[in-house]
Amino acid sequence: MWGVVVIVGIAGIGVMIDDTLPEQLRTACDELDKLKTPIWAYTIRTRNQQGEMEVHFDPSLALEKQYTLLSVNGRNPRRAEVKTYQEKKAKVISGAKTGLTFKTMPDAIKMIRPGSLKVISENEELIRYGFKPILDIPLAKKVMPKLEGELHFCKKRQMLERIKIVNVKSFTPIPSFKIEKLLSVAVFDRLPGGYLQLLETDMQLKGKKFFVGSLSQDSKTIYLDHVQVIFD
Repeated sequence: MWGVVVIVGIAGIGVMIDDTLPEQLRTACDELDKLKTPIWAYTIRTRNQQGEMEVHFDPSLALEKQYTLLSVNGRNPRRAEVKTYQEKKAKVISGAKTGLTFKTMPDAIKMIRPGSLKVISENEELIRYGFKPILDIPLAKKVMPKLEGELHFCKKRQMLERIKIVNVKSFTPIPSFKIEKLLSVAVFDRLPGGYLQLLETDMQLKGKKFFVGSLSQDSKTIYLDHVQVIFD
């Protein structure tokens, strides 16, 4: 859905990096980019209107076994469900040019439109930055003016704690689909040992699809039980 696209579809293809960004923010963005290398196994817990699902991801396994469905709405999944889910995920990963997982974040520093960064508020612990996002999605030039981004930078730990994208006006990303509300959030924290990881994503989407009616999606995904893996 489009809320997910807004977070993971942020890109820097053909985009100039803003050389005026504060050095501490540039360093924090560079740290996020290290998440591109999948060296952690973890559990993914997702809740939306369809219910709850729990999956285990291990990048050290063969492609068709990296994702294992653990539970569906509190019950053990059927064997056929596990197989279908693994095949679906393997097909998506193998079809991606980078071969990376959905949890991978893009070049964070390249999502900030040059000249758009501004300080919203600042105290002893946190700096809240606002910015205009750059997206690599269909009809990006039409969509981007309707969106605003926000970064939360923790001074003490010298890291980005949160990335948020919201719409300030309704927009039509594709024909016959009008989005009235969009909220997409990614939350980060450090694991023991100082490793930065994506721990939570939230997505809210409300809109209308012509000839169909109102559409609504509210999804939260939590990443937990991280274990660093060793590749053969």
